Amino acid sequence: MVDQIKNYGIEEVTKKIMLALSKCIEGLGIQMTPSSLEMLSTDVIDVYSCDSIEDVIEALKAGRQGKYGTTYNKLNMVVVNEWMFNQLEAKAILRENEHNKLKSQDMPELPNVDYKAFKKRKEEERRVEEELTDKEKAYREFKFKHQNKKE
Repeated sequence: MVDQIKNYGIEEVTKKIMLALSKCIEGLGIQMTPSSLEMLSTDVIDVYSCDSIEDVIEALKAGRQGKYGTTYNKLNMVVVNEWMFNQLEAKAILRENEHNKLKSQDMPELPNVDYKAFKKRKEEERRVEEELTDKEKAYREFKFKHQNKKE
């Protein structure tokens, strides 16, 4: 929410969180005073400032729908924390599965690559680098930094 607070302002983010909490409260049939709702929304923003508004809204929606178990007719930070844990865990598992899927795809081996020659060339480069004087090393470093500044 940090980026969203920077982009839209704390008032707009608070309104969105309060609206999501209001929908959740209404859906669960829970009574809550406006001051309690405001306090809960402030707590949610404070605790989950590094997560997105969308994650909070999805967690509240899924919790309201009963995907995370029984609420026992209450909505407080304990319940929201449990829902957010479940939401973020599900999101992490999904991301991990996507990563593993990409990782498991076979990468074709590069054709016509002489790995022995490559290894030999790298060893030679390391040997030459070790033999350089301090003055030569300083010049190479200066040249590298200077070339990167131009880009």
